[in-house]
Amino acid sequence: MQDLIHNPNETFYKEYLPASEPIQNPGFLNSSELSFFLSFFKKKFPNHGFGLANKLFFILCPFDFPELKEILAPKLSSIFGEFYIYSDINLDPVPQSSDFFIYQTKIFMPHTDSITHIPGYLHYKDVILPLAVDKDKHTSTYVCDQRYYGRASHLMHGKKCNKTTKYSNIFRKHTYDYYGVEGVQKNHKNQVSTDWLNTNIGNVIPHSFFRGLSIKRMFKWIPGSIIIQDPSLIHGPTNYKLHGANWKLGISIRIFKKNIKWQPNTIFSRYKPSCNLLKTKILPSLDK
Repeated sequence: MQDLIHNPNETFYKEYLPASEPIQNPGFLNSSELSFFLSFFKKKFPNHGFGLANKLFFILCPFDFPELKEILAPKLSSIFGEFYIYSDINLDPVPQSSDFFIYQTKIFMPHTDSITHIPGYLHYKDVILPLAVDKDKHTSTYVCDQRYYGRASHLMHGKKCNKTTKYSNIFRKHTYDYYGVEGVQKNHKNQVSTDWLNTNIGNVIPHSFFRGLSIKRMFKWIPGSIIIQDPSLIHGPTNYKLHGANWKLGISIRIFKKNIKWQPNTIFSRYKPSCNLLKTKILPSLDK
């Protein structure tokens, strides 16, 4: 059981980004825009789709499509002012998968999504846009109290596997405070309860992944809404399969701000970068 640490000399960004509370606002997309996004995904996937382990399906870089950018850019500008996205600013030989439609049939671990290696551009906010869930069933995104101010990381305490990633760290061997995660709960009574895990996660991922974590907020997966959170916040999806759904669909966007004081260690990874997404024309069902 080994950790995967892409850059042992990672620059942490805590002093550059004051902590704020995560929020959810309804009605970011109106009903016609929501319908357009759903039909766009279904229509474009055969020529633009990628898959990961036949469980996660993506259309990358939504801002590369003028018809999507026309809708998203002014709405996001009204919230964030001037902003940048990863495809505007990265020079990476094998770019990280940063902004995308994501169709999920797999429940994954608590994690963060921070991109930290680009000088002059600070990863400012994560944006999640819920679009749909199978059979309109109940599901949520949880946000933990704990924060990690380094690069994107998967929290998988105790997991024995050889999983690798292109950019994200994987924490397996030690308690999370060892890696610099802030706010780790030492008292078992303050950690995520067994009842919460059984109700919201089930047995789809090991409960050891949540050791030392506690829940700050639960956001319902409301199509058309927007969820905004600091990139330092550990978060993840609840198990919609416990409620009879087989998939959910959303858009994930990383918002960057220009900050000339942000001069991090620029290593993308000490390992040879590779792409683990495979081109696919298999269209996941959007039927409810």
